[in-house]
Amino acid sequence: MAVLKDPSFAKKVKHVYAMGGAGFTPGNITPLSEFNFYVDAEAANIVIQSGLPLTVTGWEIGILDTCLSYYYVRILCPDLTLKKYQDEFIAFHQCQDLGEFFK
Repeated sequence: MAVLKDPSFAKKVKHVYAMGGAGFTPGNITPLSEFNFYVDAEAANIVIQSGLPLTVTGWEIGILDTCLSYYYVRILCPDLTLKKYQDEFIAFHQCQDLGEFFK
């Protein structure tokens, strides 16, 4: 938004790092798309086309963390299946109202 309002803003930014898209695996929202770019493709396009120095990494960067998290959660909840963990993980990250999620 700042780039649209003030094009000189881009010159003041050293670098932008963004996580979005799916480069090496299927997406996490559809077979070809990742959640962040899917829900706001217009914003993603603005950032990519802005001329800002940019590094974009796919959602795969978070997969290892997710797998490690599952390992540690299993210590506390030994009956938790990987499928249940994945379903809850995705539901949590797609939830618009976290107050509703934790009810």
